[in-house]
Amino acid sequence: MGNAPVTCSKPDLITDATTPTTAGINVDQTYYSTISNIGTASASGSITHLFQYDDDADHSAGVNNDTATSSTITNGASVQVSDSHTFTTSGTKYMRVCADNDASFLGTVAELDELNNCSSWTNVTVNPAAGVCSNPPTHYVCSAGNSTNNRSSAAKWTWDCEGTISTDQCAQPKKPPIIIED
Repeated sequence: MGNAPVTCSKPDLITDATTPTTAGINVDQTYYSTISNIGTASASGSITHLFQYDDDADHSAGVNNDTATSSTITNGASVQVSDSHTFTTSGTKYMRVCADNDASFLGTVAELDELNNCSSWTNVTVNPAAGVCSNPPTHYVCSAGNSTNNRSSAAKWTWDCEGTISTDQCAQPKKPPIIIED
């Protein structure tokens, strides 16, 4: 009798890139990734997945970790996992997801390939808050001679302002006249 070939049925979990790739500064953003089982068996039970967030490109220190869980992933199937994170500074940030890993990079699923669980680092563009100027003017410059509503009956002074985003006009309520009686 000859030796029969041995087949090994195991799951193999991989992770797609995370989405979305933009965020607002100080905004709690939910990020998503798809975990796929490309193996030949189901990954059973409660499975922990690691979300990693980093403010710089070296990824050696200062990485923030969070986890999400999924249940059984049958072979050939996929599940979507999500986590929320707030970036506190603007610029290019980074994130990735690692299937079947906790913050110590320990997994519970015995897989065909344990080295393909993490997605590549995804760039996340974190934009400044809406309405925030990077170099706001310290004051407005009023154009000489452009004042309107300079009649005594007008309720406010209005003038064209330089330093505003558009051709806005500035206005200030007029104070009522002071009447001095003898």
